[in-house]
Amino acid sequence: MLYGAGALVCGFAATGLLLLASFVFSFGDPPDAAEVFVAVLLGGTIAVGGVVVAVVSFRRASRPTGLTIHDDHLEFAYHTFKEPLVVPRSSVRAVSIDDAPFLPFTNNERFPVEGGLPANVFADALDNWPAAPWDDFGSLGRPGADPSPGVIVERPDEGYAHDDPGSVGWADGRRAEEALGLGRPAFLWSAHGSSLPFLRNGAGDVPNVAVLFHESVGTPRPPWWLDLSPAMSRCALFRGGRPVRGLMLRVRHSAEVGDVFGSWQVVRPITAEDVTGEGLRVPRPLAGWRALAYAAIFLATVAVDVVIRLLR
Repeated sequence: MLYGAGALVCGFAATGLLLLASFVFSFGDPPDAAEVFVAVLLGGTIAVGGVVVAVVSFRRASRPTGLTIHDDHLEFAYHTFKEPLVVPRSSVRAVSIDDAPFLPFTNNERFPVEGGLPANVFADALDNWPAAPWDDFGSLGRPGADPSPGVIVERPDEGYAHDDPGSVGWADGRRAEEALGLGRPAFLWSAHGSSLPFLRNGAGDVPNVAVLFHESVGTPRPPWWLDLSPAMSRCALFRGGRPVRGLMLRVRHSAEVGDVFGSWQVVRPITAEDVTGEGLRVPRPLAGWRALAYAAIFLATVAVDVVIRLLR
């Protein structure tokens, strides 16, 4: 609607400015038929072109977010994708469903990870800079971001000790406990961040289905008109155009999704092996001086973005 209204206003404004310029530069003589024709043609072109862009963007933006499950592949539809994302069945590693009720003023953690994790898989929004808090941590392709292999914990008090403690991956009980961060709960999604891109529709959405892939899958690029959108809410949308290790989304009937995936034998809780094996990072609370530093950087970036938009 903004595209269409803006196009009509710009078309009329361009026509009026050309006619006014003709009147001024001809020292008060009214514009002749040729000048009127050129002014109307230019204004009409701007108006018609803008209306066409408005119709195209409206039709594409109205495409619903959804997951279609076929016998041999999945299709993820999203309104920032030029086309649906097709993922073969053989690429699906795990599907986790977490339909816990939404609780206001909480972190609303979703998709708990079973098992101990190395400390370096935990990340917060400052680790993910310059992405925003609602973006995924996107460890794929970021140097030094992929978690290390799991540390094998020795428990001498339980009669379990390795014969070569100096080997890679082994540590004594005390240091292994620190490296693994045992006791720290891990979730693929919380209010502090997301391990995977979330195909959200609204800023307050919470995912209830997570699909993890065996290998990275390239997502479709966004349409060309997306960057022309004046809506600030598009900042909270996953834009696509890069490889991902999985996706999250919110579906209306998550139980039915679980039933359909049942024959694929991939519906299960997320494990530590899934996280370390696929190079994921899990959110940790952004607190203390890191929270203050991120707030300062983020608010400064928002202020600069607002100034640039006002000066366009």
